[in-house]
Amino acid sequence: MLKCLSYPSIQYPVTLSSEFSATSGTIVLECEILDTVGITPAMFAFHDNTVTGAEEMLMYGNSGARRFFVRDGAVTQGNVLGAVVTDGVVGKSSCTYAVNDLHVAVNGVLANTPDTVATLPTVTHLDLMRQDASQTTFGHLAFFKYTPVRQTDNYLTSQTN
Repeated sequence: MLKCLSYPSIQYPVTLSSEFSATSGTIVLECEILDTVGITPAMFAFHDNTVTGAEEMLMYGNSGARRFFVRDGAVTQGNVLGAVVTDGVVGKSSCTYAVNDLHVAVNGVLANTPDTVATLPTVTHLDLMRQDASQTTFGHLAFFKYTPVRQTDNYLTSQTN
């Protein structure tokens, strides 16, 4: 079953409930980041709502490179590097998570190196275009889709073409 969230009508952060799977999931999004200087601009962040960063899964742009970052118990579990999208240009990204299975695709290109050794954090909230209440990303989110299952690598690339 696919779950879609409509960005403009949501109050942030969203408290997660039965629509969220703590064991596996896939996120597909299309967005534009306007400026990545001086911050870690998150396109989305699942987190524990403590702003400590101890429990989180997020996709962010760092010097244009799209990364899927996972931290559990304040220990980095994954930081999977996807392709670069120029600031100010709309890009399509997707990522998937399961225990020992983190992967990313950007603009139709699957990351060369998935992360195959990772635990998953305990998260309770979702933010879009910000990491938490203190770090807002400058840009535009056109599309966000969450599926509570680990989709195939072919799905990741096909959704970002």
